Amino acid sequence: MIVVNLLILLIFLFFLVLFLKKKPWIDRRSQDGILKDRYIEASGLPSDIALEALQRRVEALEDKYPMRKDIWYIEKALFEIERDRGR
Repeated sequence: MIVVNLLILLIFLFFLVLFLKKKPWIDRRSQDGILKDRYIEASGLPSDIALEALQRRVEALEDKYPMRKDIWYIEKALFEIERDRGR
């Protein structure tokens, strides 16, 4: 009986560690959306034009810096526009 309880406890701890490593409370889509909204605001353009500009910038960054995560390109584009606009 003790062995079964220990096994259950170990399995529980294993899944708890996996859960904490993945940080499920940070939704990737919401993070993308927040960064895109910040880009739109920083650009000072209408949202549809700003998103087209962001897409072009992301494509250029993908060519220059291959093998990065998608979120990195958006962060880089946002950093550049905020730097260039002096924010």
